[in-house]
Amino acid sequence: MRPKFLLALTVVTGLILAAALFLHQQARLKKSSVAGNIVIPPPLEPAPYSPPLVRLAAQAEPPPSPEEKRAAVNRQIQQLQLWAQADDPAGLENIMNELVTNSEPKVRLAAILAAKQSGSREIVPRLNEAAVQAEGFKEKKALLDAADFLAQPTVSEEAANLQPVAVLTP
Repeated sequence: MRPKFLLALTVVTGLILAAALFLHQQARLKKSSVAGNIVIPPPLEPAPYSPPLVRLAAQAEPPPSPEEKRAAVNRQIQQLQLWAQADDPAGLENIMNELVTNSEPKVRLAAILAAKQSGSREIVPRLNEAAVQAEGFKEKKALLDAADFLAQPTVSEEAANLQPVAVLTP
């Protein structure tokens, strides 16, 4: 075949393909306008890749040694004694918090003694509430004894309320 003929055939084929593509796009646009002007957004670009976060587990602290635990209990007991001597409402609140929240029986018993040393009658109802919630018999008895001790009148109150004894005259 002749090269001029092949060139003409290639150009005509290219024009036909271009016209078919153009008509196809026009038909597509007409469909979208007929369908209620729905515009199809272009496809979203994929999010950039980010590697997963790797979190290292926090290393648990080793439990305290018996000496460290004993020292901590002794510090708490000393602090309770200081609060009892301070004659401060905040100190009484701290004593009651230790009594209710501390898990160490020695500290709770020291808190009961500190409550008695404070001499405050304001904490008698809270001591009775703590006695109701106490699990051990020894602790419950100590709480009730402390509440009774604080509810008793002081020596000066007793002296003020003494009635003179009637003197018998012969």
